[in-house]
Amino acid sequence: MEPNPFPELEKYRTHPRIRPIMRQSWHHLTFFHRKFPADLIQPLIPTQLAVQTFKGDAYIGFVPFLMRQVRINGLPPLPNHRYVLETNVRTYVTDLAGRPGVWFFSLDCPDILAVKTARAAFGLNYLPAKLNLAHTPEKTVYSGHRLSDPRTSYRAEVRHTAEPKPASPGTLEYWLAERYLLFAKRGNRILSGQVHHAPYPLIAATHASCHESVITATTGLPHSTHWDSILYSPGVDVEIFAPLLVK
Repeated sequence: MEPNPFPELEKYRTHPRIRPIMRQSWHHLTFFHRKFPADLIQPLIPTQLAVQTFKGDAYIGFVPFLMRQVRINGLPPLPNHRYVLETNVRTYVTDLAGRPGVWFFSLDCPDILAVKTARAAFGLNYLPAKLNLAHTPEKTVYSGHRLSDPRTSYRAEVRHTAEPKPASPGTLEYWLAERYLLFAKRGNRILSGQVHHAPYPLIAATHASCHESVITATTGLPHSTHWDSILYSPGVDVEIFAPLLVK
């Protein structure tokens, strides 16, 4: 077996051996990704972070999915938080210590309590939205818009009839999916948070579409209808750990 060319990604997949603060399950994720020059993205993120590239290209991700069984560790889920939709816009970065992770430009969610909690606890840019997801064994359809601006809308459809499997080390799919750290900014400080889950089972979508106006509205980057990578995952169970201040 060839050595993993991204050992820094593999490192943070290891369980940190501390108690998580939350548990949840992520279902029916589709990772739509588009290439951009890194110098267009770098001014959009905090100066304490650097855009990470794959073979010279930076990527913006558009990721709709469903969360289930959202709960504080050790407690049952609240009845109205067993089913929560989210759509995030993201890119991939390193901090000053070289640790790789995800920077979220925005996270749209229809659950107001989840929006307020995530903004307060993590400093994440959660925004109220109206979202919909319809799933069958053959396909998943997503749609939605932000409550603050109905023009920030999207509709996406992906067919997923192949057998999912984890991405192979060295591939773009591995680089995009194997992310276990996130960064957020609260005030002038950068926080990092770790998640733990099994590697995503993935399907490289060949029959998929996504028409959205969210990326441009959020980042100011040029609009496009082209996607360089589309990956579907049936989902994973997730542990979430307390955010830490980045030194």
